[in-house]
Amino acid sequence: MIKEALQSYKEMWMQIFCLKGRISRKKFWLALGIHIDIFAILYVSSLVFQSLSLEIFSYVFLLACCPMGARRMHDVGKSGWFQFIPFVGLFYELQPSQPFENQYGKPENK
Repeated sequence: MIKEALQSYKEMWMQIFCLKGRISRKKFWLALGIHIDIFAILYVSSLVFQSLSLEIFSYVFLLACCPMGARRMHDVGKSGWFQFIPFVGLFYELQPSQPFENQYGKPENK
């Protein structure tokens, strides 16, 4: 599970500027989980060491999460803009992938 999570996180960074395509629910949440863990570690370290690492990582966090969220919305057949609607975006992020090809492409191989 850890190896798969790290692979998902690596893929997130490899496709940081890619808004096309789809990402499965599992890969999305694995990558986001690692991202949040790193954010928590940097938050604690910024409190202890009074550093700017948290502020810098916050912007990088958003930069990485927005394209990934758009691909997740595509996976459920919605526009990437739905991720910015409170609660609606979360609802769709929790939905299972569409098992068929949609306007955003074919589903990921499992």
